[in-house]
Amino acid sequence: MSLPTLNNPDRLPVFARTVCVALGLLVSLTACDTVGDFFEDDAPPPLPGKRLSVLQLETQLEPDPELSQLQVSLPGEFGNSQWPQAGGYPDHNMGHLALGPLLQEKWRANIGTGSSRSVRLVAQPVVSDGRVYTLDADAGLRAYNLETGRELWSVETRLDNEDDDVLTGGIAVAGDRIFVTTGYATLAAFEIQNGGELWR
Repeated sequence: MSLPTLNNPDRLPVFARTVCVALGLLVSLTACDTVGDFFEDDAPPPLPGKRLSVLQLETQLEPDPELSQLQVSLPGEFGNSQWPQAGGYPDHNMGHLALGPLLQEKWRANIGTGSSRSVRLVAQPVVSDGRVYTLDADAGLRAYNLETGRELWSVETRLDNEDDDVLTGGIAVAGDRIFVTTGYATLAAFEIQNGGELWR
């Protein structure tokens, strides 16, 4: 490799810039200790005490002896026959719900299209007046008998021109109507007795 000379002046600016960059890096590396010492001299001393990680978890739980005599009082339990929307009631305060001593499956029913790679089943079932209402991943609305699981009626809530894969939305019951929000930014009302559409 030949060094640039006055005979090839075109290469001289490139060579000069390369040398300047190399010298700058060398000076920066040699000055690291000096700069570090300069800032360390003015830094305050570390706080005394034992340092614990904020993400450290306790490996063993121990009861608090001061709480051993604390009396816990719960309101009376009650049997809830309605679950008209996701979360129960509009205020999401379901109180002290009664639960039987033994949970067991009473019935099982197919509610339609489930989750897939392109769509997700997100709507929670709701319960009102002895019926269970579901909305599947393909926006199919269905009603079932609460005691037997027998399907009472089913209806498609999306229109013919709504064929894109979207999240289906949710359902809620109020009075004699069931309201459905869809992934196509629409709200529709249906009759709870037969699934007939009232308005959209």
